[in-house]
Amino acid sequence: MPLRRYKLYASGSATANAVDSFQFARPGVIKQISANLTFDSITDGASCKIQVSRGATSDFGIGTGAITQGLFQFTVYGNFVTSGLSQSNLNPIVETNDRVVVGDPLYVHAVIGGTVAYGCDILIVVDES
Repeated sequence: MPLRRYKLYASGSATANAVDSFQFARPGVIKQISANLTFDSITDGASCKIQVSRGATSDFGIGTGAITQGLFQFTVYGNFVTSGLSQSNLNPIVETNDRVVVGDPLYVHAVIGGTVAYGCDILIVVDES
């Protein structure tokens, strides 16, 4: 079973669609998506929401119902009462069986609340057998 690892990287301090993207060069099945998010903030109530998606824009705005493009989504939230610095780190992992074909895209989207600087490495493990 040949497994190939793809990496996406996102960083910044503002809400953005398609912070990073790529297209699959081979067909396969996405087996796992994992992330390492670092988050730094100087404001109370700061947040960073990350989504890995097949769509060029995020599904964040969809309420109850089917998300058609999003594969992986997580949020980190910083809450402190006095002035200072809030630092967080999050390492979520999800197992999946999503088929991809040559040319299928993946995108990373971010929604930021408050004053935040973030960096996020995303690892996509694909079975290309």
